[in-house]
Amino acid sequence: MKKGVTVVVAAGNDSRNLNSLHDMQTYWKQIYGWDIKGPSRVVPAQIPGVITVSSSNEWSKDVIAFYSNYGSGAIDVAAPGRDNGPVYDALYRQDPTGNYLNKRDFMYRTLSTWPTYLPPYPTANLTGYALLHGTSMAAPKVAGIAGVIKAQHPEYNPAQIAASIQQTAVDLGKSGHDQYFGAGEANIDNALLKK
Repeated sequence: MKKGVTVVVAAGNDSRNLNSLHDMQTYWKQIYGWDIKGPSRVVPAQIPGVITVSSSNEWSKDVIAFYSNYGSGAIDVAAPGRDNGPVYDALYRQDPTGNYLNKRDFMYRTLSTWPTYLPPYPTANLTGYALLHGTSMAAPKVAGIAGVIKAQHPEYNPAQIAASIQQTAVDLGKSGHDQYFGAGEANIDNALLKK
C-alpha cells in the first residue's frame, strides 16, 4: 500500500461476522483450540488499507455464499466465489450442522487450477484443474479488476483503485453499503466505463 501496491484479500470461509469479537473467539476456540483473550483481528481481512472480498453467488442477488465471512465495515466488495448451488444453500441455511454433501451441484463452482502432483480433486476428474468455491475464488477476480484499472489509470494510487472498484460495484443485497456485499459486486465493465 505504501509502495503503491493494491492488496486484495479474501474475507474467509467460516460463515462468521468478522466484527463480532466474541463470535470469532468462540469459533477459534471450537475449531482450532485457540484461547484468545482481548482485542484481536482476522488477518489479512481486517488490516486497514486492503480490499476485503466476500463471495457472491450467481443465483441470488440477496444473499452471499453460505460460507462467506461478512461484517459491517469489514467487507469492501463481493465477487463471484461460487458455491454448491441453491438447493444446498437452502438446506445449509436451515441447519448448518446437517450433512448435505449429496445435494452439492458442482456446476455452480469455479474451474480453478489444481496442483498436478496431487490426486485429482474429488469434485472433478481433471488433471491440473478442480471445481472449487470460496472467497479465495472471489478475491482474484477483484485483483484482476484492480490490475486492469491500474493499467488504464497508471496514475491511480491504491486508495483510488479501491474507490473505483467500490464506486462501480453493482449494489446487491440491502441498498447501499452493507455487511454482506460491502459496496456491491465488483464489476469490470462498470469500472472500465467510469469517466
